[in-house]
Amino acid sequence: MKVLETRRGNARNNGFRPIKKVDMTLEVAERIKEMLQAGVLKPGSKLPTERELVELLQISRPSLREALKALCFMGLIRSRRGTGTYISNSAVDILSRPLEFLPLLQSLPMTELFEARRLVEVKVAGLAAKRATEDDIAAMRSALDACGRYLDKPSKFVIHEIQFHKAVYSAAGNSVLCKAMDFLYQILNEFRVQSVAAVKNLREMLEYHERIYEAIVDRDPEEAVRAMEKHFQYSEAVLKREGLLAAASR
Repeated sequence: MKVLETRRGNARNNGFRPIKKVDMTLEVAERIKEMLQAGVLKPGSKLPTERELVELLQISRPSLREALKALCFMGLIRSRRGTGTYISNSAVDILSRPLEFLPLLQSLPMTELFEARRLVEVKVAGLAAKRATEDDIAAMRSALDACGRYLDKPSKFVIHEIQFHKAVYSAAGNSVLCKAMDFLYQILNEFRVQSVAAVKNLREMLEYHERIYEAIVDRDPEEAVRAMEKHFQYSEAVLKREGLLAAASR
């Protein structure tokens, strides 16, 4: 107990002050941001245990868990089974952006986020087939080639798979859509990692992406839309099979 009290005192001096405001997700994120800026925490740093965080921040365990779950989805923190929770390497970049939207994560069902992404990206594929520049197509090809090199490494594959999708929606040539998709991908960061890890055959998944690419190169909007829709149908089936995505409630 004395050890915890000592650590509690030291930690409070370093930024782990009790949280008093209502938006716990935003408050925890802001506190982490402060400690990163002060050098108390760094990318890769291990967070105190859940029990210690409850004591240090003086918030309830359920509130802390909800906040950490949301921050994990954002990619701000990483949970490693058996070892604890760590600040991600991309934390500084994530926290350089406005954090006001973070509390929304607690009320956004993953099924609806997936549906929103699907609705937008299917249409975006058609626009990309019409508007993609040579540079856009080169970026897509580069991402797919990289995916092909990491068929046995899901954590590497997903990085380049995301780059491919970003190259597609960037090719649509609509800055509003780009910002909206950047926002959505930021929210879905951790879920995307889990999703790709659930795929048993990454080569098969890559083939769906290749069909999207071919349709865009052929300047065939209708086929690009069909190929993207088939990709999402495949992904949805995998996610439901693995219990990562529930059936829509309506």
